[in-house]
Amino acid sequence: MKYNFFLMVLVVISLFLVSCQQTNVTDSDSTKQKESNSIIEKVTDTFSSDAIKLKKEFFKLNDENLTFFTDATILKEGSDIKIDFVVTPNVTSKMLLDVLALGISTKTYEITPNFENIKITYLNEKKQQLGLITIPKKAIKDITDYTNQNNNDAENPYTDAFWKVSQRMYDQSVPELIPESITKEIFGDIPNSNTNNIASALSKKVTHLKIECYGPNNWDSDADDDGINYYISPLSEDGTIVPIEGTYETKAYDKVPKDDWGYQFEKGQQLYTQKGSLEGQGRLSDFDEWYGYKIKLNWDDVSSYMASSSDFGIMYVTFTDKQGASYEAKTGEDSYGGCQLRAS
Repeated sequence: MKYNFFLMVLVVISLFLVSCQQTNVTDSDSTKQKESNSIIEKVTDTFSSDAIKLKKEFFKLNDENLTFFTDATILKEGSDIKIDFVVTPNVTSKMLLDVLALGISTKTYEITPNFENIKITYLNEKKQQLGLITIPKKAIKDITDYTNQNNNDAENPYTDAFWKVSQRMYDQSVPELIPESITKEIFGDIPNSNTNNIASALSKKVTHLKIECYGPNNWDSDADDDGINYYISPLSEDGTIVPIEGTYETKAYDKVPKDDWGYQFEKGQQLYTQKGSLEGQGRLSDFDEWYGYKIKLNWDDVSSYMASSSDFGIMYVTFTDKQGASYEAKTGEDSYGGCQLRAS
């Protein structure tokens, strides 16, 4: 009798211990699942925060003269960031959408670099797909890092690679260049140009560059001249001046005669360097549709005479557009007198 009682007690204790072990295992698994879910939720919350920042930065691309898009959706799908834009009719050209994609991708990399690809989808106002661009992180990293390290002043050697490795597919309804319909609502009042002519010019492709210098100018209240104006003209095949955006670098040199008659010259000592950017609405305030972009050369910035024996020289310019294409030009061949680099 006592034996049977103790046996029953042992069985009950054994069952209780097994039950406790099962409960501990279940609690342990539940804890691990909660921790896993917590990590997932934390990652999701982190990107949600980044997505809010990105959307705010993207909308800064719209300004009073040009609205690129009216809505943006930003999601993380696996290791890719997917961004959908509802774009306005004014920007439905491959040229403008490519420029927008470049700005979007570099801004995304700066804010949230944890991705493998950025996939940008452009939609029209009816939510029909106009284009799809897939850009790998490596291409974005190279172009962004180089730009930041060089303060946007240098020509970016990674731009061509950026476009080569990016996959771009546009609907056949999307034109290659900016539509002529973009006029005063985008450009506003341009002092020396007609907005319709500007829109027409921007529909053309730049093929070459021209630089011309002009006579002395007085920019202050005294009686003495202060420098010269020179004009940079990005030209299409038919000679139209196209006010594309970009950066320029101008260098001025002594004129060294190559013959005994003074008709041929080559560049000598470098006397002057100037870098600048021509971007956004502001660039058009210095644009003339008959001459191009007007740039000032202040004589105070030119090197002293040293070994030079002339006040006149040759000017070279390199212009790099937003897509990384570079164009070069020089004065001298078309102007035997050269550009006045110093006060006489």
